[in-house]
Amino acid sequence: MAESRCKFARNGRRNSGNTLSMVGRFRHFSYRVRVRILGSVRGPLVWILRTGQLHPDLVMIGRSPLVHAWGKIEVGKGLRLRGLQTRTSITVGPMGHLTIGENVFINQGTTIHSELRISIGDRVEMGDGVTIYDTNFHPVAPGDEVKVAAVVIGDDVWLGNGVKVLPGTTIGRGSVVGAGAVVTQDIPNGTLAVGSPARVVRSFEVPPEFKRR
Repeated sequence: MAESRCKFARNGRRNSGNTLSMVGRFRHFSYRVRVRILGSVRGPLVWILRTGQLHPDLVMIGRSPLVHAWGKIEVGKGLRLRGLQTRTSITVGPMGHLTIGENVFINQGTTIHSELRISIGDRVEMGDGVTIYDTNFHPVAPGDEVKVAAVVIGDDVWLGNGVKVLPGTTIGRGSVVGAGAVVTQDIPNGTLAVGSPARVVRSFEVPPEFKRR
């Protein structure tokens, strides 16, 4: 009798766990659907209000970005902006020009500031807290000029969590920049770069047909 009760208790706990697991999966699925639908509707509305440009397939997941567009912004189709915990900030100065390619993913907490020109290629992936500047904002030493130089990020690049891309740098197609790296000089095509300053630790072939997503 005791053994039967134990089996019943074990089966009861197992069934309860399965039920809770199914409920959890359903809630997660329904949350993702709601976020996607709301983001698909809200994204184009927010973007047109802040930039004056219509992008019907733009998706914002979570909090909308802070956008200050005094200069020129060009955005390809399929842009996704995620801001569940922290907002992304996009600023383009009066003489700035920001170009974002197709199917780009910008994660939460990212900061992009252009006073001259920033070009982001197709299918670029950005982790949380990425920073991209084409200006130093301030002189390093008394009498120095403020550095302002174009930034180019090639197609199918992956920028890890917390990467900082500084003025005058180019990141080649298909390359990966590891979390926390500081890009102070050009990164060739098909390489993995890590550290501060970022240095290449691995090279690999990037087939012409390769697409990061």
